[in-house]
Formats: sequence, C-alpha cells, structure tokens
Amino acid sequence: MLADVGRRSGRARLGEAQPDGVVDGARHLGVRGVGEDAGVPSLLQTAVDLARTGGLVSLLSFLAQPATINAARWLAKEMTVIASNAFTHDDFRRSMTFLADGRIKAGPLHTRTVSLDRLEATLRELSAGPSDDIKVLVDPRTPAGA
Repeated sequence: MLADVGRRSGRARLGEAQPDGVVDGARHLGVRGVGEDAGVPSLLQTAVDLARTGGLVSLLSFLAQPATINAARWLAKEMTVIASNAFTHDDFRRSMTFLADGRIKAGPLHTRTVSLDRLEATLRELSAGPSDDIKVLVDPRTPAGA
C-alpha cells in the first residue's frame, strides 16, 4: 500500500483501489510506503508519521526551506528514507512500464488541467492555502479561457 502526502493539506492521498478508512488506519498502523512530492517542508515528518514501523519514505521534491524532523521518531520507527532529485533512463522506462501495465494508476492523481493563460492564477490559488488538488497539469495548447 502506498500513500502520497497531499499538496498543502498534510493528508495522505490514496489511489482509488484503496478501501475506505485506509488513511484513518494509516494513523494507527501506518502504510508501507509514503512519498512526499509537494515540496512542503512540514510534510516530510508527516510522511514518516503515516508510514508503518520499518516503512519507507521517499522524498522526491525540492524543499525550498529546511524541514524540521523528529529524529527520535524516525529511529524508533526504523524508517528508511530515500531522496532523489533526478532519475535515470532506466527509472523512466520502468515507470512508463508500470503505467502501461496498470500497476500504477495515474488517473486519481490528476485533479485538473489548466490553460497556459491560467497558470499564474492557478499558482496563486495553490499557494494561498489548503487545496484538494494533487496534480495540476498545464496544457499550453488549450485555448485561452478554457
């Protein structure tokens, strides 16, 4: 079971295939793996808190500011934390294979697409506070006002 720490919300986002209550259960047992990819420093500790003992946290975003962590909690939970700011061609090929054969479902992660002329307003909305958006894509081909 994988969780993705949600953008600006501090909540775990789980794929559609996950049963109801998994996030609540994650607070008690934890999930096997949690990815922090929003770039929000406080969510690094949230990711560790959501993972089970012996779990894995992957930091896949650039944190523009220092993150405060509870190292004692990391140690007590025997966490494995991996960080990456780049990927190899093999990583990309493997990811595309997982998407193609259905092992990863990207649909639940994509919340909306905006036109290029809506980019600035969308970034302002996202930075203003909590949002239900997980992944917002920008389509430069979309006509203005769409």
